[in-house]
Amino acid sequence: MDEMALWGCFQKCLTCDVERCDWTCPKNRNQFWNRFREVGGWPPKPLENIRMAEGLNLPLYLPQIHNGHDRAGDLAEPMVAVPTFCVVKGRRAGGYGPIELDPIAFRKTLKLSGNTKVVLTSVAEDRFLERFWKNAESCDVGPALRELNIEAITTPNFSFFSDAPRTHSLWNLARMSRLTEYLSSSGVNVIPHIHATTKADWNNWKQSFLDHKQITHVVREFQTGGKIKEIAIASIHDLANFRDAIGRDLHLIAVGGTRHAQLLKRYFPKLTLVDSNPFLKTHKRRKLIRHRRLWPKWVKHQTVPGEPLDGFLKENISAYRAWLEDRLQYDAFEERAESIQAVPAPPISEEQWEFSF
Repeated sequence: MDEMALWGCFQKCLTCDVERCDWTCPKNRNQFWNRFREVGGWPPKPLENIRMAEGLNLPLYLPQIHNGHDRAGDLAEPMVAVPTFCVVKGRRAGGYGPIELDPIAFRKTLKLSGNTKVVLTSVAEDRFLERFWKNAESCDVGPALRELNIEAITTPNFSFFSDAPRTHSLWNLARMSRLTEYLSSSGVNVIPHIHATTKADWNNWKQSFLDHKQITHVVREFQTGGKIKEIAIASIHDLANFRDAIGRDLHLIAVGGTRHAQLLKRYFPKLTLVDSNPFLKTHKRRKLIRHRRLWPKWVKHQTVPGEPLDGFLKENISAYRAWLEDRLQYDAFEERAESIQAVPAPPISEEQWEFSF
């Protein structure tokens, strides 16, 4: 019998060419043991150290701003999200780290007001995550981020593949834990990105949260596989069950979760939605025309060549936020009407999902 068949989870692995395979697999012995050693072994242990911001007060919607291009002045938002790897990257002069090293210059480069609070979101393509993993500690990225006075950073979220051997997922989970602890030890507030595929994974997270009562916020992304409604339903159920298992409320930060906002709000009253829609649409010269019960329409908006987008971006953010708040208030009103008629709240179903936006 093939030795891989003895490990039931390896039967899911569709790749068997050791010379070409990049999975963390015992068949690829050198790579397997190198990765095993670099994370201190697996399965990952419960978090020993995590630094959380006290009194972190997040709004329902957090606009994501990628850069300061095509704007003349500073965006006066009280708080924004910024993709980590838009501001942490390789430098032309060599090295790796934040694009600026002091909080004033950092916000000025992004065209943000000096008192804007910033949350760094670390959901990205693997190539950016791998570069961060390779350079973060050796280039002292953690201490540099601490000096920028950011509110928090979310744990870099490595990819998990359905056709990968279990040990590859364990390696990525261990890397997420190690980066969480590294950033925390550097004095940066970290919001853990929750990912689990087995009961053992959930138990590991449960122990971490029971050990660290200060963890009040978690992150989950809904912009890749989570866009699919069946996957999103399962993900939301899992998170709600996890919250109940640890016996305390959690504030969920849903990156790319706007399409599932109604369902997320039903299960997580403490909710923050993060996406780049207003920012990206503004740069594509699209203006939001909102409708409370329908998805907003983005119509073409003519601008003069070289015209700054300051006011345009501000209008799109405000309109998008107002539409989202109105939409959820409308849903809450309908739920209250149902309860007055003594109709029990329905479970998640295909019908409920179709009513969601």
